[in-house]
Amino acid sequence: MPVGPLVGKVAQPATPASPADRTRRRNILESLIKDFITSENISPFRETQAPAFLEWLTESDDDLVASVAKFELALIRVRQGDRHTYTIAWNFEPSSILHCLAKDLAVESELTPGHYQVVVSHKIPGHFRIYELR
Repeated sequence: MPVGPLVGKVAQPATPASPADRTRRRNILESLIKDFITSENISPFRETQAPAFLEWLTESDDDLVASVAKFELALIRVRQGDRHTYTIAWNFEPSSILHCLAKDLAVESELTPGHYQVVVSHKIPGHFRIYELR
């Protein structure tokens, strides 16, 4: 099942991803996919599988996985022409996380805690903006 480019890179210990890192990420992703398949009624239509998987991940107990899934799902929708504005809460500083995920780098094992919002909208250049809440 195809998934978004970011979601498979979340649960890893910012250095280039080594073969061991990629294997560990793949195993985590495979485990999440297996859990999804066994717990959900999956459409046979491939174009609906990745969004359904991301939607399922938005309910994850892992705040980072849920935040990345919500961000990626919103970004996909906006890039496909959705005119809604999405606001995603993050308990970690998101810019370094999103940078690492986009560049296929390992995400720091020690994340910087904080209160942030990522707003995703067709009205924003690049489609998203990060706000630190104080």
